[in-house]
Amino acid sequence: MNVLIIELGGSHAECIYSTVHFLTHNHCQVHVACNESLVRLLPESLQLSGMLSLPDELNFFRQIHSFIRIRKYIAEHRIDTIIINTTETKVVRNLSLVLPRKNTIGLVHNARKLKNSSTFSKILYRKIKKYLVMGDYLLTEIDPLPKYSVSSFYPIYFPKVEVLSPLKPADEYWITIPGTVAVERRDYLSLVNYISKHAFPENIKFIFLGKFNERKELVMALSDSGVWHSQIKTFDYQLGYNEFHSYIQQSDLMLPLINSEANGFYGNTRISGTFNLGLGYKKPFLLNRKYESNKDLSCFSHYYDSMEELAEIILHLYYQNFNDPAIQDAYQESIFNDMERLSIRFYDFVKTDQDAVLH
Repeated sequence: MNVLIIELGGSHAECIYSTVHFLTHNHCQVHVACNESLVRLLPESLQLSGMLSLPDELNFFRQIHSFIRIRKYIAEHRIDTIIINTTETKVVRNLSLVLPRKNTIGLVHNARKLKNSSTFSKILYRKIKKYLVMGDYLLTEIDPLPKYSVSSFYPIYFPKVEVLSPLKPADEYWITIPGTVAVERRDYLSLVNYISKHAFPENIKFIFLGKFNERKELVMALSDSGVWHSQIKTFDYQLGYNEFHSYIQQSDLMLPLINSEANGFYGNTRISGTFNLGLGYKKPFLLNRKYESNKDLSCFSHYYDSMEELAEIILHLYYQNFNDPAIQDAYQESIFNDMERLSIRFYDFVKTDQDAVLH
């Protein structure tokens, strides 16, 4: 296959990593057409056959120009398969009107769209009949229209990096909360307020692994905590790929910390990117009990209902030197330890003729 991955939303580079890796592992030629801000996030180790850089801001006229360039690229490079990296955007809806008829697959980040979106059933359907959702669990939570063929995809491959400084001291334990530090999505305030009133061992570090959005209430809570910079680490800049993944590699626990208001958003039809990071690096999760129904994660997670219960779990693991043989064994026996199997499953779905899979 000669594949073109298209990303016009400026995000979800992690899906591109896995898609390219799975396809090149199966001897496909893979090209990428994406926003210019993503180009620097695609390392040479991905072994791309070609790259088409497109503007970050796609107003009406830039969309037309970009669509012409995409069609020309498809023709010149004899592309036979197209993968849309983020399907549920208006610009992809517009692009679908001019895409040539090819074997086309759409990655869907909110699985609800497969059932409730008229854009999918009336516009995208003309060009896209095969879709991938982010995990087996989401397949059990949706009932897509029979006109679609739907499978699951775990974007858990990340190009390896050499661990950068700072290196984690042997006596420290890192609990990492990846993502832009924004109080709308994650319950940083409750965690900071709890830490400020209940002492944790000093060698337990909470790392807010993303650019710190300086919201007044969070700045005040951190300032009053007495442990900002000593036990809670933040960053005032956007971390590059190498630095971000160096911290992830050295982390002991992943704490998504998604707050109650956002739980529905990352619930039955959508997942957090933190889940893929944890699965990819085989890290234990600390999860709100509302996620207990997600069987993709259950073997690798500790669940809590409150900050008090979360603290009890952390201290219990601390006194075991954060060693959890049960979760380590579960990862060893899981599909997430078998990249070969994941790549074949992905490749087999992508290569299947989109009309044949519906009969």
